[in-house]
Amino acid sequence: MAKTQILIYRRTTLLEKLGISKSTLRNWMLNEGFPPPIQLGPRAVGWKADNVDEWLESRPTVALVEALN
Repeated sequence: MAKTQILIYRRTTLLEKLGISKSTLRNWMLNEGFPPPIQLGPRAVGWKADNVDEWLESRPTVALVEALN
């Protein structure tokens, strides 16, 4: 059986990918339903890329014209 690899984002990578700060990430986890991290080791956590992508897809989108008004 072939195992599928799971892509894990460490915090620095996740923050860069999303273009947000640590405090925004914390607020999203507390208030916006952002997926919780998984424990990778005694001092390491990460987020499954699939979970992050699903959460992003579930977010409402705004047309550029609406955003500019």
